[in-house]
Amino acid sequence: LEGAGIVEKRRTAGTYVSDQGSPLARRERLKILTERVDALLAPPARIASLISAQSRPGATRPAQRDLDAILAEAERQLALSRAMRLDAPLLARQRNALVAAYPSVISTIRGVAVALVAGDTAGIARESPRFFSSVRSLSSVVSSPSR
Repeated sequence: LEGAGIVEKRRTAGTYVSDQGSPLARRERLKILTERVDALLAPPARIASLISAQSRPGATRPAQRDLDAILAEAERQLALSRAMRLDAPLLARQRNALVAAYPSVISTIRGVAVALVAGDTAGIARESPRFFSSVRSLSSVVSSPSR
């Protein structure tokens, strides 16, 4: 990304999305940022699919290692998103709101993962609304440019 002029590294300050000298149009830089947000939303989408699958008759329970991998990916994406420096104030505010809301998603992923691995339908029913509520809160953060 640095070679393409999308980000620039500043010694002792971190990596920032570049507004200067980039050969890419603003639209292309926003596309890359959108891909970052999509990567952040992928682990919750996988959990939502697993919850949905459990409602089908004869569904097999997901393996603990699969849920651990989803959780690890969510934590990795959060770290990457936190590390991304943005010079544009609006984008920085939206990113900050998103990374502030995301830990609650990780927490609810943990809760629903325990129920999914155990095949605990009551636990899934109890934890799923919390999970989906936390995901909806992400959606409102991402879609609201005023935050």
